Amino acid sequence: ETVNLPDNLLERLPHPLRQGPDSAVVSHADFLCPSHCREPDDICSYTRRRRPPALHRLLEENSCIFTPLILKSRQFSGGTGGFFPADLWDLHDRALSHLNTPLLIGTACKCHGIIDGIAINRPTQAMKYPG
Repeated sequence: ETVNLPDNLLERLPHPLRQGPDSAVVSHADFLCPSHCREPDDICSYTRRRRPPALHRLLEENSCIFTPLILKSRQFSGGTGGFFPADLWDLHDRALSHLNTPLLIGTACKCHGIIDGIAINRPTQAMKYPG
């Protein structure tokens, strides 16, 4: 089931943009990032200023009433990010271990992310990781 994201959660996150009552995108950037950004550790490649704390960590630390389950998006090449299937299966298993708990599910790199509020209120037949 979907769970609404409260305003006091979004107020703690950088540049939140609601996609619906239970979903939002967040970003450290208030500008269009260059497609060739390689997520340098200390300095933003666009502003040349010190990079803020990694967004995936910020989401885990500011989750309000939610149990955060955030996939770290990895950069595979400039402007191309994603995650490995095993990471998604791990998130699936962790979600099923938190029945009847509001979950903040999302994926984020150092600068941008998307989050959803959900709750798994009844046991489901879990899929098994094939590998």
